[in-house]
Amino acid sequence: MTQVIETGSNGTIELPETANFGEFPDAEQLVGALAAKVAKVLTAAIQANGSATLAVSGGSTPIPFFEALNQMPLQWDKVQILLVDERFVPTSDDASNTRLVRHHLLKNHARQAKLIEVAVDAADAVAAAEETNSRYAELHWPLDCCVLGMGNDGHTASLFPGSPQLAMACSEDTTRYCCMAEPTGAPHARITLTLPKIRSANALILHIAGAAKLDTLREALDGMAQPELMPIRYVLNRPLSIFWTP
Repeated sequence: MTQVIETGSNGTIELPETANFGEFPDAEQLVGALAAKVAKVLTAAIQANGSATLAVSGGSTPIPFFEALNQMPLQWDKVQILLVDERFVPTSDDASNTRLVRHHLLKNHARQAKLIEVAVDAADAVAAAEETNSRYAELHWPLDCCVLGMGNDGHTASLFPGSPQLAMACSEDTTRYCCMAEPTGAPHARITLTLPKIRSANALILHIAGAAKLDTLREALDGMAQPELMPIRYVLNRPLSIFWTP
């Protein structure tokens, strides 16, 4: 079953019943609502289990969200943060998601959280994925919350269409937490969470902004039978909260 959502001047979008679509008039209201939701999920996990795990995405879109989230007064010393994906670059590089999270999230209240870093100091991206996989194996799974982004080509995390590692990363049989990925049309090898670990998150969230991303979402929904062509399709049929602003 599907649901038809009105998106103001951007028309309608037809979503699976498992998706919850939130439209916000501007980025400020979106990030406020998103930060509040994530804080609520983390607080509930801490109350239930004594700790919480949060996976976040990089890029420019989540920066205002990070700045809102770090103001939330919860038990951050009980929160472990990991990256949905990371480029194999030094943490001092402008392209580093680790650098981004350190600068925009791990401050104010959230400075007490623990970041489980990707092993970008390894000899190569394959070795980095192996060491990071070992680090992630020590965490409590499934993730309590995972906040995804989406590229205009329909990739999410570093699950890129055409990537040589896509089939393995998206295999339901993989027991890995993360793997190396070589993106098509983008620089740097990556280390990415595997699809099963993303999909198993207790709260799965997609954060997107702009009319172009809404068009990408529509295109993805129109061809769900071929998820490998737009890997965001792999999560669109899961319980998913979508946060979008024009």
